[in-house]
Amino acid sequence: MSLRLSNVSEHRKLEIITDLSFYGTPFHDQAVGPNDFQILQLLGSGAFGRVFLVRKLTRSDVGALYAMKVLNKTDVVREWCTADHTRTERVAMQVVNRSPFMARLPYPFQSSSKLYLVMDFAIGGELFTHLIQQGPFDEARARFYIAELVLALEEVHRLGIVYRDIKLENILLDADGHVVLTDFGLSKFLTPANAYRANSFCGTMEYIAPEMIQSRPKGYDYAVDWWSLGVLTFELLIGEPPFGSKLGNRQIVRRIQECQPLIPESICPIAKDFLLRTLEKDPMYRLGGNDRGAREVKEHAFFHGINWSAVRAKLYAAPFKPTLTADDDVQNFSTEFTDQRPEDPECEAPTSSGQLFRGYTYVAPEHVAPLQWEAQFQVEYCNSGVHNIPPKPRGLELGSHVTSGAYGRCHIAVDGPTNMIFMAKVVPLSKFRVSEVDALISCALDSSGLRKHTNIATYYQTFRDKCDVWILTKFLYNSTFQSWKDSPRYTVDYASPELLSDLHLVTYSPAVDVYSLGAMLYTMLVGHAPFRRDQADHVDHSFNAHVLLKMRIQLESFNQQSERWLSASSAFKQLVIWCLQRSPVDRPSLEEILASEWMSAAAISD
Repeated sequence: MSLRLSNVSEHRKLEIITDLSFYGTPFHDQAVGPNDFQILQLLGSGAFGRVFLVRKLTRSDVGALYAMKVLNKTDVVREWCTADHTRTERVAMQVVNRSPFMARLPYPFQSSSKLYLVMDFAIGGELFTHLIQQGPFDEARARFYIAELVLALEEVHRLGIVYRDIKLENILLDADGHVVLTDFGLSKFLTPANAYRANSFCGTMEYIAPEMIQSRPKGYDYAVDWWSLGVLTFELLIGEPPFGSKLGNRQIVRRIQECQPLIPESICPIAKDFLLRTLEKDPMYRLGGNDRGAREVKEHAFFHGINWSAVRAKLYAAPFKPTLTADDDVQNFSTEFTDQRPEDPECEAPTSSGQLFRGYTYVAPEHVAPLQWEAQFQVEYCNSGVHNIPPKPRGLELGSHVTSGAYGRCHIAVDGPTNMIFMAKVVPLSKFRVSEVDALISCALDSSGLRKHTNIATYYQTFRDKCDVWILTKFLYNSTFQSWKDSPRYTVDYASPELLSDLHLVTYSPAVDVYSLGAMLYTMLVGHAPFRRDQADHVDHSFNAHVLLKMRIQLESFNQQSERWLSASSAFKQLVIWCLQRSPVDRPSLEEILASEWMSAAAISD
């Protein structure tokens, strides 16, 4: 329904619909604006906005590349539903900001006439483009993408969001070939206020579930996303949607409601069963339906042998890695857009727009902290010249990918002239901190450049490659790596309470390391971190899981009910409890740990 902004009551209702201040506006005082970004390329265009490739021009992440979605406010506020969807998109992207398979949103902001969403740049382009260029995928490749999307939808649903727009165009690939789910413009929060149901008819026709077509009066729930995932799986395996794409909307709707998908004989029985069960017309019996969710989907034989923890940590190598020549390479995006001149023309602001979209602007915390620290503190480094990072030698090349985290990725690196093998931590320049290299040099090497300590990875050199920094250390065979899922100053399972109580704490005592040592001792014996409930809980690195974990660390006692903890020696328990004291002054020193009963007993047994 169209809006009349000149009508006072409608304008007031629109102010309420578009108000985001309830959700919090972290660090809005540090907000950015259009002048903080340089527009490089047009990546896409739709009914309500355009998406540009932009480069950050200011602050600690200068030089970083992002995708910037620009919406004209006048277009957004013409219809009630469009205004509501735009608000929901901004809130949903803030909520899912730390999920591994969804685009993060570091900088949403607005001007008088426009709304801006600055998000991760998925350089690999749309899955749609790759399917068109390469034809149907084999089952292994399709399974890889669908498995990552299952985890993405699991997280979205766990946060109370029904996505409603799963389609090839909304699934992008990152530089390593992993899935990035983007565009939350049609998502909706299911809450007690709407009885955990939605009623709107929305989405792309080929992907719409039967219950959405017949939504009123009982509506629909998360099961519509599992239907759309089935349609997507069909497309990846067969090359076209199951109910037609070149037909008129009426014929597609009729087929969705009445016809069964025709699955070629070339599709294996297990994959066929997965397609038929996700494309079950009754949501009660659909795979993942009736609140059975991702748990049931993951248990299907189509995913037999998949380690879901490894999928979440991106430990499986992607079956296809996009071809890239530079950090701003757009060859994986449609030339229909990239050949256009990248312009963001001025437009008129809606009438009396001052109170619309209150609270829309914020800055993600990980982008604020470095800025505040740099402004308030002059850092002195232990090693002179540590700032001077030389360019990467020509013969040094990255090999296979080992693991990824929120702040970088690890690869095997090979030096061609010498055939030496290294472990290379590749960190985007915008996230690189000189202090990491300074600590490696200080702890791992002595004054003559020789290895100082056998229990610290041997450090070799740091190089710059375009917009990345490569940190080379010794390659450790048969090593196990875990992704870094929290702030770069700590891993949350081993973080002491004082680190969690003040996000801007920059000075603290060695007692934080003692606490981490106690947490590590506990984990090595019990099999999960001290504030986790059990081993299944230990692998949950979602944003909400980390919020709950931080609350437990600061307010509760650690888990002392595990069978392995109960069977541990009293000397071991005493040492761990001592190390995990909430107050830093109550924890032992390193000398006291070495002199403890448990350490003394270990020395005797040796």
